[in-house]
Amino acid sequence: MIQLGKGIGMNVIAWTLNPNDDRAQKYGVEFVELNHLMEQSDVISIHLALSDKTEKLFGKKKKSA
Repeated sequence: MIQLGKGIGMNVIAWTLNPNDDRAQKYGVEFVELNHLMEQSDVISIHLALSDKTEKLFGKKKKSA
């Protein structure tokens, strides 16, 4: 998704449960807080395994952001 977004001129930012500088540098992205990502993004692609940690990550308020 990063390559696709950058390939069409998007500024790509990302959020993850486990950010680290090595991954950010490897993929050429900036990891940001989830609220910042929601506020700044025109397009969001979500790739998460469904678990107790992720099940309620996006509530009604965030879905309509």
